[in-house]
Amino acid sequence: MSFVAHGLKCESCDHKEAHAFYRRSDGPPPCPDCGGARSVDWSHGKFPGVKGDGYKSFKPVDMGVLGMCDTREKFNRAMAVIQERFPDKHIEVEQDTQTDKQTRIDESRHRAHEQRKGWGLDTTIKREIQQKRHAIKQEAAAKAVKHNKNPKAAYKKANLGKSPAALVGNKGV
Repeated sequence: MSFVAHGLKCESCDHKEAHAFYRRSDGPPPCPDCGGARSVDWSHGKFPGVKGDGYKSFKPVDMGVLGMCDTREKFNRAMAVIQERFPDKHIEVEQDTQTDKQTRIDESRHRAHEQRKGWGLDTTIKREIQQKRHAIKQEAAAKAVKHNKNPKAAYKKANLGKSPAALVGNKGV
């Protein structure tokens, strides 16, 4: 006793039903409109009885503030929200190429670099700060060993409360 779900089309009145669930042994049920015989309809192009676009056919879409839509259902919900907010506008989603994605990533990295540069923290200064802090900790540990104290405790207690500018020698900041 197996059941199937197919799209069915009436042979006499052309009535279509996207998903009809019926017992395989009984065959397709008669048309609800005219009572005529129906056959399996393959015109929708999808695997019969399966909703959606098929396995791995939907590519994730980044919808900005609405988040990443990795399924057709999430995409449809996001589109409904956009259409609700902007009812008189036409919505067209274009697929990004790998070049577009890489361009956005590069622009984001450049903005972050410019922001750090504006704060006075480029990569060389950050490296100098890390080296200076490491040197201060090493000196504290060496001093503790010299005085027969725990180097790990001294390493933790090292005076690192100085500002980054003071650590690299910029006294004006």
